[in-house]
Amino acid sequence: MNKVAALISVGFGAGFFALQTMFPYSTLLDILLFDSIGSLLAADRSKARAAVSKLLINPASAEFDALRTVEVDKAKYVCGKVNGKDKSGSYAGYREFVYDLRNDYARIDDDGTISKSHAAFRPCPVIEEEDKTSPQALEMAKKLLKSVPQKDPSDLLKSDLLKNVPSAQSPDALKSGTQDSKRVAPQAGQMAAARTGAQKSSFTATLGNEGEWRSDRPPSAWPKFPSGDPLNEAPLTRSNSEAISYATDVDERWTAYKAGRTKTPPAASEITDALRALLAIAPESPEFPRAWELFIRLRKADREANTNRPR
Repeated sequence: MNKVAALISVGFGAGFFALQTMFPYSTLLDILLFDSIGSLLAADRSKARAAVSKLLINPASAEFDALRTVEVDKAKYVCGKVNGKDKSGSYAGYREFVYDLRNDYARIDDDGTISKSHAAFRPCPVIEEEDKTSPQALEMAKKLLKSVPQKDPSDLLKSDLLKNVPSAQSPDALKSGTQDSKRVAPQAGQMAAARTGAQKSSFTATLGNEGEWRSDRPPSAWPKFPSGDPLNEAPLTRSNSEAISYATDVDERWTAYKAGRTKTPPAASEITDALRALLAIAPESPEFPRAWELFIRLRKADREANTNRPR
């Protein structure tokens, strides 16, 4: 090997060693492979834009935002938001969409305002974040806990924390019943509600403003139906998950019928049963937002079904 080649080899080796010292190995790989990874992401998102645009009433008006790639159980999705023009030619606002790369299939969270009829929307899969707490931080937390003096449980009962809380046998406790449990720690209830996303909406759904109902804006309570309305009849006993599953199946069969993928629509009675099942889900439950979304879609299907054929 000549001296020039040797000097070049030494130079490259020293440069790579310096990079490896400055960056972790995985970061260095990301830098070296950035172009190829970026190209793959761009190709995936290009496919998603094309598939979503085809579903729009006005494909040329598509505007995309917040695109992200999600991989779950060996499946890959592109999720984001799309805005487009409605039949009047006006932009109607952004809607959530999910594109399944494996099946080359897109779904938009839309009730037909900007999109053509297609299969029911299903939210973007969520990946739980890994715990990135460092071992050093965990060790420090353990030492801190060890340094905290241990208290006897009976000491807590003597403390000021529970000084104003009536005992289970006190006259005040017996008189107020379950209200005392709410007064003990209202902050804890608020924190639990925030964690589960169970924040009540101030929107009131009435039959008079049904045209203003939005699938992404659940109301504080179900609307009231007049006496004699079929929806006032008691539904079959189902759990919340069973009601959601049944309503989703009816909605997907109706969507497939409207899109011409099947000649057999769900019976009008099935649509009514699905609506009754959804109405049994309490507004305070975690399933209520999904129930409300399905309820709006099936209300529209119910009107069309009753127009086109008898019950």
